[in-house]
Amino acid sequence: MVDTASPVTSGPDRAQTVESAVGLPRWVTLVDVLTVLLALAALSVDLFGAYRVRGFVSMPSSVIVWIGASVCLAARHYFVRTRPLPGRVWNVWRVVWQAAPVRIFLLTRIPPVCVGYLAVLSIGFPSPVPFRMADSALGNLMVRWDTGWYMGLALEGYADEPSTGQRNVAFFPAYPFLIRTTTALVLSGRVDGFRSLDSVWGFISDPAGYPFVEERARVQRTGLAVGFVLSCVAFILALVLLLRLARDDLPDDAAAGALVLLGAYPFAVFYGAIYTESLYLLATVATCYCFRHRWFWRAALCGLCVGLIRPNGFFLTVPLGLAAATAFVPWLGWGRPVFVGDRGAPAGGLGGGVLRYAAVAVALTPLLGMLSHSAFLFTLTGQPFAWFDAQAAWGRDATGFASIVTEHWSYLLEHGPTGYIVGRPYDVLNLLPTLLAGVLIWPVTRRFGIFYGSFLVVNLLPPLLSGGLESMGRYTSVLFPLFLYLAAVSTSTHRAAIAGGFGALQGLVAALFFTWRDIF
Repeated sequence: MVDTASPVTSGPDRAQTVESAVGLPRWVTLVDVLTVLLALAALSVDLFGAYRVRGFVSMPSSVIVWIGASVCLAARHYFVRTRPLPGRVWNVWRVVWQAAPVRIFLLTRIPPVCVGYLAVLSIGFPSPVPFRMADSALGNLMVRWDTGWYMGLALEGYADEPSTGQRNVAFFPAYPFLIRTTTALVLSGRVDGFRSLDSVWGFISDPAGYPFVEERARVQRTGLAVGFVLSCVAFILALVLLLRLARDDLPDDAAAGALVLLGAYPFAVFYGAIYTESLYLLATVATCYCFRHRWFWRAALCGLCVGLIRPNGFFLTVPLGLAAATAFVPWLGWGRPVFVGDRGAPAGGLGGGVLRYAAVAVALTPLLGMLSHSAFLFTLTGQPFAWFDAQAAWGRDATGFASIVTEHWSYLLEHGPTGYIVGRPYDVLNLLPTLLAGVLIWPVTRRFGIFYGSFLVVNLLPPLLSGGLESMGRYTSVLFPLFLYLAAVSTSTHRAAIAGGFGALQGLVAALFFTWRDIF
């Protein structure tokens, strides 16, 4: 008999309804979870090698673990055949796939890595690579340019090096410290030097004093895998928060379109590399989102992290300070409220209470992060701003900006546009996103207000003035207000066309980056 109070379904919907109505014994769910965990453990052994956890379990080979997972899978389906485990896993995957950030991550991060690997195999390198951390081309794929500095900091820490030449004090600590800590936890119980919590903490606090000479290759391989995974996870989380932040100003389709444009951006290659771009994007978006929603203690924590991720991170104090100042001087907001709860209210909207001063305190946290790292460097080198002085070894000198402009202009006049493109292709690739970001500063400011406009300025001008076009494409990849604006002023058809063009150029940048061309 059909229950007339319930809607009648047919086809797949009816099958899914019937299947969901059939309850499974609790032990079946436990066995399914155990099977998945065993499969993940076996895969972990295959990727990172055998490991032992003292007093608990020993896994010298993945074969035993794979056999255990297979036995659990077979026994489970012998006794209960309804709702098989592969189907349950597939249903979970379908739910995950519906999330726009996950879908965009998979569609925009996996292809560049594949293109880079194919470029390494087919195109090769222009000269012997500067350094390696793995024997195979695939294992060494993520070892490019600044990756060596970050991995050196993660596995060896800072060093009081001579003031001449390139020095690791030029790099900020948050990302390598995160790699170091996660690597130590992953290796806990697997490597002789990580048998106890004391040894794990010893490596985290003083990696230079850790004697892992015989295990060095394994620690390096694990560190590379950890660094890549951390970049990917940070990028996914950044997309999740950016989608929420975009929905504060844009309709849902445009907000999702902004994520597509950011992921397809030519220099988004660095989101899938062992670089700071993913973590910096996550921290800046989190700071802005929490700040705009007046979750000030969360914004303060995220802002502090921003100041510890990259040398230019403390410049976030400027847009945060201007946004906080709108509570005192409303006309700074240009009629566009900074805080989400102030729609239809005058700019500012924090009233006359303590919230106004809390916003000012949050604005100072990126600067505080930079100063805390400078204090650490003072104890190490005696120079609090050694990180700034070390930039000169990479050709970053504010006094050289005029000469850089003169040099490029003279070259353009002498060789013409075609000759300039042929003779300086990497400069052209960095010039185009710089021009795009520079041109859109004013439109972004008019549409979204001084907060986002000043964010573009402080993230664009300092590296441009100090180093010319070097790495400017990479610096523009984290300027999320650009993608919010492009999504806001374009239709879905236009966004698809822009994303297609971006994606083609990203393939080119990936091929150049992974084959050691100095696109940086």
